[in-house]
Amino acid sequence: MLPTTTGQPVANVAYLRAAFGQEIAHANLLRAVANLGTSAATDPYQMFYFPTGTFDTRDVFTATLETLENAFIGAYLVAIRELTTLAARSATRGVPAGAFGASAYSSAQLAYFAQVSGSILGIECEHRVFAREIGQRAPTANNWNFEQTSGLTSVYNGAQSAVMALTPFLTPSTGPGYSLAIALAGSTTLVLAGSPGGNNPPPQ
Repeated sequence: MLPTTTGQPVANVAYLRAAFGQEIAHANLLRAVANLGTSAATDPYQMFYFPTGTFDTRDVFTATLETLENAFIGAYLVAIRELTTLAARSATRGVPAGAFGASAYSSAQLAYFAQVSGSILGIECEHRVFAREIGQRAPTANNWNFEQTSGLTSVYNGAQSAVMALTPFLTPSTGPGYSLAIALAGSTTLVLAGSPGGNNPPPQ
């Protein structure tokens, strides 16, 4: 269990345990959509890095969590815009090659990827709210009328891309590293499973 859960109300710990399971489900879906296989052992990143002290206190942990959720919300928002733009253009202008040299994605596939991004974005918004709730942020946990891109303008390209925003968490110089394999191995005793929910089946 995370050090920050010590002494926390039971409901707060349950929020974190449920979110852990949801993030694993998101990773599994994205792995399938991107045709990366079924094993997390082949993911391109196996270690994640956080500033020293991130998990020592509730305030620092929830502030970091809120920052990350903001970044992911922004990333999925710009992904939806980029994917739907590509879907609209694909019939007449073509689209980039698919993942790892696969053939170009169809308009229907690109629209499905946008739907996947939207379905995950909604859950990340819930995570942002409970991060604020656990951290007792004022004025309210749910303090926005509209979700934000948090300054992000693209998924991959440029200084204001989601990749650039999240790179520090993939860099050893940021702070202590945490193993994906160890986290997943411990998930069987920590995760509170949620309803699968789900998307429409992907286009064939």
